[in-house]
Amino acid sequence: MKTHKLPFLILTKAFGLFLFFLFTLQLQSQTLVITENSSPQEATQMVHDMLVSGGIQVYNVQFTGYPQASGTFSGDAGIGLSSGLLLTSGKASLAMGPNNSHGAGRNNGVGGDADLSVLADDDTFDARVLDFDFIPSTGNISLTFVFASEEYPEGVNANWNDAFGIFLSGPGIEGPFTNSAINLAVLPETDIPISVNTVNSNSNALFFVSNWNPVVNNYTQYDGYTVVITVNATVEPLLTHHLKIAIADGGDGSFDSGLWIKEASFTDLLLTRVGNQTAALPFVVIQDKASHGFEVRLKEAITGDLEFHLYDVLGREISSQNKNLRFTGLKQGVYSLVLHSRQGIFSTKVLVN
Repeated sequence: MKTHKLPFLILTKAFGLFLFFLFTLQLQSQTLVITENSSPQEATQMVHDMLVSGGIQVYNVQFTGYPQASGTFSGDAGIGLSSGLLLTSGKASLAMGPNNSHGAGRNNGVGGDADLSVLADDDTFDARVLDFDFIPSTGNISLTFVFASEEYPEGVNANWNDAFGIFLSGPGIEGPFTNSAINLAVLPETDIPISVNTVNSNSNALFFVSNWNPVVNNYTQYDGYTVVITVNATVEPLLTHHLKIAIADGGDGSFDSGLWIKEASFTDLLLTRVGNQTAALPFVVIQDKASHGFEVRLKEAITGDLEFHLYDVLGREISSQNKNLRFTGLKQGVYSLVLHSRQGIFSTKVLVN
């Protein structure tokens, strides 16, 4: 009796093609894409397009340095962030893996930054600076990032202390840096500034990932980087502040360092304690000046009943909603918006102007 193998072969080939396309899709989903800026205007625009969220208003954005040293990224860099801004001391595209060089870098012949020279305890070179004014709608701001460098490990304590800073100035802030700024780029619960010398395999290793000998992450060229870090600060709501984000080579202008900043992570949305976890708000607030109010949109499905309550600055309840999530006809001012749900109680400040 003859057996017909053709259908089996067709099925086998079809299954093989399916696995190939599935594997291809997985590779595509993991692909890191870095888009360099070609002008200072593009560098400043990415602040508006990708950095800010919540009720923060940003203006007077300025960029100093070589434009191609900055850019945006999306995809898997293997560092814990999937999209955002990239600010480097050399060239943004050099951050792309594989990690096949022990000293990738570009010397752009640009000067350093006085504040970073203080942090590096050395002369700095190839500084890149993003700075801008902003008005927060609440009394809290935060920013999430990863610092990475090609100076690891040979540059540690060897006069190549690449550094970066997130300098905040404004009402009531008295610090040692330009405009009486303080540096937010410090390790959590400490005043230790983050740099090649202060975060590495021997110092504060809990916050460090070595990527050389052996290479553990071929998505990026950098030989070492921090874990994902979020910094927070207290500010004065509705008043103008200034933020300066800067990075530079320390000691010389050779090997690159990079600051990966999480998309939309510069925010004034409050983080609310839920049980033993710190959870981000499960909703966003969309301003609607025409109706003198705002709309609430859920970022994810919430199981069970939910109800939003709106309070004025004196703690008086103004309104509550559980279906039509719009609050209109409000007077100018700051309100507290509170969500009650099975997932917990979440609150944030909302500015109506």
